[in-house]
Amino acid sequence: MKILILFDDFSLEVLKTGALPQTSMSHDQNLFQLASVGLEAGHKINFTSIANYANGPNFELLDVKPRLKVGTSQNTLAGLKPDLVVCNHPQAFVSDHAPYAKKLAIHPALYFIEMPYLMEGDQTRAQLISVRHHIDFIAVQNDRMKEIASTFYGWLAGWREPDRILVNPLLPPAQTLEIARDEARKVMKLRPEQVLITNGGGIWRWTGFNDFLRGFIMAARRKDNKLVLALSGFKQRENADHSDYIAETRKILEDNADLVGNRRTGPNTDCCIHVENSWEEGAKNLKLLYAASDFGLNVNQDGFENWQAHRVRCLDYISQNLPILSTRGDGLTASAPSGAVTFIPSLEPDDIVETLLDITKESKLRSRAVEKSHIWHERLKASSATADLLNFIEKTPRRKIDLNRITLLEAIWKTEKKDIADRSLPRIAKALGL
Repeated sequence: MKILILFDDFSLEVLKTGALPQTSMSHDQNLFQLASVGLEAGHKINFTSIANYANGPNFELLDVKPRLKVGTSQNTLAGLKPDLVVCNHPQAFVSDHAPYAKKLAIHPALYFIEMPYLMEGDQTRAQLISVRHHIDFIAVQNDRMKEIASTFYGWLAGWREPDRILVNPLLPPAQTLEIARDEARKVMKLRPEQVLITNGGGIWRWTGFNDFLRGFIMAARRKDNKLVLALSGFKQRENADHSDYIAETRKILEDNADLVGNRRTGPNTDCCIHVENSWEEGAKNLKLLYAASDFGLNVNQDGFENWQAHRVRCLDYISQNLPILSTRGDGLTASAPSGAVTFIPSLEPDDIVETLLDITKESKLRSRAVEKSHIWHERLKASSATADLLNFIEKTPRRKIDLNRITLLEAIWKTEKKDIADRSLPRIAKALGL
């Protein structure tokens, strides 16, 4: 097949620099995974931006070669005539300039669950119109996501083909330990008895990071503290969706400034809360932090979002053989071999402090967890489904859409209650008493 993969504008600019297979957006990893498997299977892969695709058929494409090396193509959409167009933003297909091609929407996360406050008005409408009229296949990360997507898109977009919602989880990267642990701990100025916990992702509003941070500070202020917490960054520059939550994080750090610093460059190289100077610097030094760490942190608020989530930061930890310190609830950590994850009972301060003190006392906890993490990595690797997904799409015709069957959302739009249609998806169901 000829496969065209759509990225947002910012990610595409990063890709043009040759910095593959990375952008600052973790959700792009799903697209890289599909591109890599597609190339190995002999499919032709091209990249372009969502904006290019929306603006018409004559736009720049990037050729993608083995090992995801990118180069400028002389071809256009009209010249390529792809068999399959792929994006991780379903609303990208609302302007369909390739009506002959099959469409695959990859859901790294269910955005209407993860960030319903962003799914307002026109964006909601565009996503549902795309699902209703243009998308042929949907890929999700786990069975929990599939259950939710089938229900919501069935109600609101008339999706009646559950077999076309395919579970295709993002897998952890290959296990590579590029930096020796002793060397990394020396760079981070860590004493042998100190326990380093790294938060290897953004501080998003659905996480329980601020609650954890308060509990960590309580533990760190105890006599003979052995704990060090590393923050790899707050958020990407272009990401403004979590600013209010991060403002709370920064206030906690300001109120405890004597504990905060940068162990590598200063100030306060003996700090117990290490903060990278920027998201970009944190990304550059992330493998150093992982190599020096005893645990990777994955804390999230209990609720619907956490129940269905597929945590990318956990995949990164697994790829580095790094034991995980986590709250319960998400499907990925629930699948862990016994001993690979140390669970915090809750985000109540006493539970956080008690768990942190326990991990400083258990000297063999990390070595046992490292062994279990390797087993977990092999188990997840064996669950790879991308090749099967591409085979299924190649042999399956485009979806037939029954336009005679009115959807719930179309019924709403045709009533006087148009204000309901301008709300987020969860609110629509609530407004109708569903």
